[in-house]
Amino acid sequence: MVPDPFARQHRNWAEWFGPEWDAVRIATAARARAAMQEWGVVDARPFGSGGVGYVYRARLRTGDAVVLKVEPVTSAWTAGAADRALVVWARAGLAPRVLAARDDGRTLLLEPVTPGTELGDVTAGSVGVSFPVIADVARRLRHADRTAADGPFPTIAEHADSDGWRRALTRRCPAAGAELDSLLALPATDLIHNDLYQDNVLRAGDDWVVIDPKPVLADPHAECFAFLAAAEHVTDVAVVAGYARTAGLSDPQLLARWVRIRAIIAIAQHSESAEPSPDSARWIAHLQALARRLEPVCR
Repeated sequence: MVPDPFARQHRNWAEWFGPEWDAVRIATAARARAAMQEWGVVDARPFGSGGVGYVYRARLRTGDAVVLKVEPVTSAWTAGAADRALVVWARAGLAPRVLAARDDGRTLLLEPVTPGTELGDVTAGSVGVSFPVIADVARRLRHADRTAADGPFPTIAEHADSDGWRRALTRRCPAAGAELDSLLALPATDLIHNDLYQDNVLRAGDDWVVIDPKPVLADPHAECFAFLAAAEHVTDVAVVAGYARTAGLSDPQLLARWVRIRAIIAIAQHSESAEPSPDSARWIAHLQALARRLEPVCR
């Protein structure tokens, strides 16, 4: 039997999408083929360690190297303007250039990143080394200039509604609803990546670029997914204050509140997953410990 090059994605889709996942697989593969035909993509080979969409290294018929990324589309996942956010950040040298887009930005043709090594591999998974890099990248992303031509971006409150944050809390942790409402009411002034962690920061020459954003306009302290991704390693709450300083964030306690509510939301949503995996169960256990650890800081 030929190994499935997208086995991780398919396991995740089964967990996230339930019975719909196989139809999502068929549709995503069809969109990949259509994009290859439209853009003249050849020699496409799956690569990368991501677990959401299909990613291929490929060439155009002109011989130019490219990367093709195809994200799943479901009724529950709305288009998130990732292509336009990458355009904003590419102008600042913080993202690969978008060469073409289709399917409301769910299918992207990107310039390759060289060497393209993930931050987690460069730092051997060390939070002490990777967090200052992520914090500095987060600061630089926020300061990238936007123009009217970049178009509107969803707010984090709109993202919360489409992603079911409040619905999950109402069913699983209603006491946290007031805290979520309080945080979502903060001014949504900054364009943030919203999925910024070690796997989504790549080495590009002597600098770093970001990939795979879920961009939203938000309070800047909401850029906190790195803490969730590395929850098992965040054993000292002082890490939050250090991250805040490097990221240019004025209120470490507000950052801690965002980290804690996002952890609680992830726990609540996982409890409703169609087919939870052993890996996700371990991650949820780490998130539970992280939320408990941050509770005194958030008061």
